[in-house]
Amino acid sequence: MRPLPLAAAGGSRLDPVRELSAENLARRETRSPATVSTHRNTAAIMRDMQNAPFDQIRFREALGRFPTGVAVVTACAADGEPIGMTINSFSSVSLDPPLVLFSIARRAKSFAAWQAVSHYAVNVLAEDQEALSNRFAKAGPDRFADLAVEAGPHGLPLFRGALAVLVCEAHARYDGGDHEIFLGRVTALSTAEPAGGAPLVFFSGRYRRLAASGQAHVAPGDSLSPRGIRRSAADGESGGSAPATS
Repeated sequence: MRPLPLAAAGGSRLDPVRELSAENLARRETRSPATVSTHRNTAAIMRDMQNAPFDQIRFREALGRFPTGVAVVTACAADGEPIGMTINSFSSVSLDPPLVLFSIARRAKSFAAWQAVSHYAVNVLAEDQEALSNRFAKAGPDRFADLAVEAGPHGLPLFRGALAVLVCEAHARYDGGDHEIFLGRVTALSTAEPAGGAPLVFFSGRYRRLAASGQAHVAPGDSLSPRGIRRSAADGESGGSAPATS
């Protein structure tokens, strides 16, 4: 069946293909600069995906564009000796039950020791603890030598000045390719006082600093958090690299 011709207001027939093209041209002429910029950016992304190789170097570079905090996980090995490692793979998982995770490279010298521990602590570092991050990011005979630590539950070494310390019971481990994912159930925690201390931040292979609180962006009270939980105004505000050694 042949398609019915389209008629203009004056009774003349219109070519639907030509008409649609004219419409598109008109839309292009009236698009806002922001819309044009978005289309150009999309085109650039597609060209980059098609022309540039997908290799480990570019993959690592892309992952580095995601800013993270920095933490040191600590535990006691089977022989009672303390072990620790700098990580930026830390993430919350669940509120009920309270679960967190981090990952450790299978090539790490202490990997077998970590697999055997029953408890560990996650020390979330403050921005003035960069030296501590670097210490536990490098291989060394005794990373705890001459280091002031507190003895926590289960004998876990805890760091003074950390923004938060979460004591975890080993809950599960999962395959993560060249890493293993450690899932911990939080059994105790401590947060620095006063609240609002500046964290140690890592982005694009370098340590960074957050903007001063007066310059920080505060999301609207009815905005969505990254996990999709709507917040009300009463809820308030919503390592080649050191951390990459995990």
